[in-house]
Parts: sequence; C-alpha cells; structure tokens
Amino acid sequence: MDLLLLLQIFVCFSLTGLIWLIQIVHYPSFKYVSESHFAEFAKFHADRISFIVVPLMIVDLGTSLFLMGKYGVLNALLAILIWLSTAIWSVPCHARLQKHGKDEKCIQRLVLSNWPRTILWSARSIMWMFVLLKL
Repeated sequence: MDLLLLLQIFVCFSLTGLIWLIQIVHYPSFKYVSESHFAEFAKFHADRISFIVVPLMIVDLGTSLFLMGKYGVLNALLAILIWLSTAIWSVPCHARLQKHGKDEKCIQRLVLSNWPRTILWSARSIMWMFVLLKL
C-alpha cells in the first residue's frame, strides 16, 4: 500500500476520533467552567488543541490534495470544506471566548457549528474504510 495513502487514512481516522471527542465531550463541558476563569481556560484549550490539530490538519489537507488524481476529488473537496468551516465558524468562536470570556450563546454556536466538521470527517473516514475494504 502507498505510504501517502496510509498517512492520509491514519490522519483522517485520527481527526475523526478527535472531532467526535471534542463534539460530544469537550465543547459541551465549556458550560461548566466558571466565568472567572473562562478566558484563561479558552486560551489554554485553543493553545493545546492547536498543537495537536493544526499539524494533523495540514498533513490531512496535503495528502488529500496529492491523492486527488488516484482517488478522486471528493476527499480533497471535503477536506477543503473542513478548513473553511474551521476558519469561518470555529476560529472566530474560539477567539471571542478567549477575548471576552464565557458567553453561553458563543459556546452553543461553537457546538452547533462543529457539527459540519464532525460529519465531514466522519464521511471521509467511511469513504476510506470502503477503499481499505477494496484493497
């Protein structure tokens, strides 16, 4: 099996698992953090999760673009949509929470706006499972 394909599948599966953990456990738990420490918590979260997510997302996008010719454009298109969703919805919510502290509406928006990324990564992982089954 192609090393690039293996890397793409590994990273996509890893990000899928991570996004489900964030969606179901971590983001909803934001409402339980006290207002007095929320801005610090939000910064801590953004700094630490970025250390894990950003390199994986870069590798994910890069490998999906390189594999377009062999595996079609759908995977790469979905990866690009994930990046757009992150830039348009997630990053601004995180920035607001870090700057202004606890904001229930912003937390709710973060949880709701994370669903597209969760669904897109899940769809991509399902696609890769079918590819693996064919190999």
